[in-house]
Formats: sequence, C-alpha cells, structure tokens
Amino acid sequence: MEIIVAKSAGFCFGVENAVKIAISNANKAVTLGEIIHNKGVVEKLKSLGVSPIDSLDKYESGTVIIRSHGVSKYIIEDMK
Repeated sequence: MEIIVAKSAGFCFGVENAVKIAISNANKAVTLGEIIHNKGVVEKLKSLGVSPIDSLDKYESGTVIIRSHGVSKYIIEDMK
C-alpha cells in the first residue's frame, strides 16, 4: 500500500495561528480549554508554560487564548 500525504496536509489556518500565538506567549498566557485536539501539541504548550484552564471563574487577569474555532459571544463578554 502506498500512502501519499498532500502538500497542504497539516493544521488549518486557525489552528496554526492559535498555536503560534500560544508559543509566542509562553509563560504569559493560558488557554481556555485545549486550543487543539492534539495531545502532543497540548503537552508541548504546557511545557512552554501555556496551560489550559477549564473555567474563567478562578482566572482573574492576564492573557487568555481562546480555542482555534472560537467561543460564544457570551464567553467573550464574560472575559471582558
């Protein structure tokens, strides 16, 4: 069996952008939930100091990176 990987294989633009933002904010940000469904990437981000949080209730200030495919307007309002 031959396996051919397309040249365009990989993360979509939104995921790639969110991961780049997270890496550029190492040790300065958290993510609201896991920003990507890829345990390897989530673990890499954790090793860089960018950990997911499950709720905004206990996070009072700082930079929060939202999921690659967005969140509801209610969550954005709550974050503000």
